[in-house]
This record gives sequence, C-alpha cells and structure tokens, in this order.
Amino acid sequence: MIWLTWRQWRAQALSALGAFIVLAAVLAYTGPHLVHLYQASGIAECQKANGDCGPLIDAFTSHYPLAHVLGSLIILLPAILGVFWGAPLVARELEARTCDVAWTQAVSRTRWLSTKLVTIGLGAVGTTAAFMIVIAAWSSPFDKVSANRFSPAMFSQRGIVPLAYSAFAFALGVFAGAAIRRVLPAMAATLGGTAAARVTVQQWVRPRFAAPFHISGAVFGRGASPTVASNAWVVAARVVDAGGRSIQVRRGLLRDTCHIPEGQFGRDSLRVCAQRLGIHEVLTVQPANRYWSFQIWEGALFVALGVALVIASFVWVRRRIG
Repeated sequence: MIWLTWRQWRAQALSALGAFIVLAAVLAYTGPHLVHLYQASGIAECQKANGDCGPLIDAFTSHYPLAHVLGSLIILLPAILGVFWGAPLVARELEARTCDVAWTQAVSRTRWLSTKLVTIGLGAVGTTAAFMIVIAAWSSPFDKVSANRFSPAMFSQRGIVPLAYSAFAFALGVFAGAAIRRVLPAMAATLGGTAAARVTVQQWVRPRFAAPFHISGAVFGRGASPTVASNAWVVAARVVDAGGRSIQVRRGLLRDTCHIPEGQFGRDSLRVCAQRLGIHEVLTVQPANRYWSFQIWEGALFVALGVALVIASFVWVRRRIG
C-alpha cells in the first residue's frame, strides 16, 4: 500500500523536491552577501542607540525584494499543499472510479485511507518545515531589522504555526474531496476554507488568546505617542476623549476649541490643547513574551481542527460512499 501511494504521489513529491533544491541553492548563494550587507549597514548599532533608523532600514531592505516573495511563499504554501495534495487524494479516486477496484481488494477502506493520510500528510508537513527552515535562516537579518515577529504577517511565517496550517489544509482537502467527490470543486473549497479559517483566527481568535495590555500616551508632538517594545504586537490603536470614547482628531476643531492664535498654531500647541481636553492615544498591545504561547495555542487549534477533519473523512469514506 505504501508503494502504491508513492507511485501515485511521486510526481508531486519530486516537483516539491526540485523546487526546494533550486530555492535552497539560490538562498545559499545570496545568504552570505545578505549577512554582509546587514553587518555593514549600521542598523544594529542604530537600534541599540534608539536612533532614527528608517533611512538605513529602507536602504538595506531595497537590496533584496526577494524577501517579500519568500514571505508570501510561506504564507501560501500550506494552502497550496492542501489544494494539490489533499483535495485530489480521495476525489481523484472517486471521480475516476478507481476506488471500485481498490476498495474491493484485500486492503480495507480504513487501511487505504490511513496509509495515504499518514504518508502524504507527513510529506506535506515535512515539505512546509523544510521550506520554512531555509527561508527563516536566510531571512534572519530582515527579522532583526523589523523586530516585529509578532505582527500578523510575520507570525504566520515563523515558529510552529506554518506546520499546523499545513496539517489543517491537507486534512481539509481530504475531507472536501471525500464530500464533494470531484477534484476541481474540492480544490476550490480547500482554498476558500483554508483562507477563511486563517483570516478568522488571525482577526478574531488570536487577539483573544490572552487579555491585552492598554498603553496610553499623548497625541501630536515628536515622541509623544506611547512607545512599544520591539516584537510586541500592536493589536489596535485609537484616539479617545476624556470619557474613553473613540474619536477622530481634527486639527481645525482643536484650534477653534482651544482658541489657539494663528501665529502659535503648531504640533506643540495642538498637543497641549489635546492634553487639556483629555484627548489621548490608546494602544492595545500583546507583549513580545507571549509569542511562543500564542504559537502553541494557535498551532494546537489548527491541529485539533485537522484531526476533526481526518475523523470526518474516515466516517465519510466508510459510511457515506457506496
């Protein structure tokens, strides 16, 4: 059964292996130069001195637009594997009716499905891990520059959650193929379901894994905004009045309310006016030390969803498919 699974899956596996070898060769060739650029950029010294590092960072990141492509690859790879490896696993057999032969032999449906799930599922997770490791190693200078690994986009590219995404997307593809019984609709359902699940968790579930902190600061004026430690996640930012209600700050309204003379109108006078009126900025923040706990919680959530989909696939194949 394992040999049959390999013969059916070898084209996808060899394609993934070839893509990985090409990518690893490119990253191995460009990686040392990237590290040299980072060391010579002076960004590390600037960040230690808490200086204005924006121009240095812009100059450094402009050298390698490839970093954005690699980030997108890690974000999309789990869905791609779910679509092209998970969805056809059962749907292709049902659509071609080869299951009529496979399921009437000595191999039971349970063994047939479990062998394919374990073999190809582990391959999908392993493929994601391999790509993620080499990309994370190459991108480490960019990670140091951004100091923002808790941001929604970066959070989905590092740690253990990409592996959980792959397991979930693959399991969703298998279930969609078993339920829909046609390859192309199952692929579309897998892509849409994976995107919907990840957006839902990112926007509404992840921020609620733990109660956030709220940091207040003044509005207007250089350095007046509240400061946030590196790698912390700013979930939301809003300006509120003295009663805590969210408002939009209009400079003209503040000038008229505080009767600021035309000659004194500027950021400093606006800041003083806002402070007198109780207007201030509030940041909702998840601190950086929660990064790994959030990774574990989100990874466990997607693995649990994947396990539920695997169980549903077994039930569907054994009882709903004639």
